[in-house]
Amino acid sequence: MEFSVNSQYLAVAGDKYISVFHNIAGYRSTILELEDRQKSATTAAMRERLQSQIDEARSVVLESVVF
Repeated sequence: MEFSVNSQYLAVAGDKYISVFHNIAGYRSTILELEDRQKSATTAAMRERLQSQIDEARSVVLESVVF
């Protein structure tokens, strides 16, 4: 098992195959951290930038959910 450099993916090698997964737990942790930082942001530009990062992380999590 190995995480990517940016911790967005997890690679697992077994048998003859390598599987690559999104690091959903890492994304959820990042979302919580960004929301906390957004609450203490001092400028509107900073809040908007943090909101776009939150939206991007949430979209990855929602796309990865398999029903």
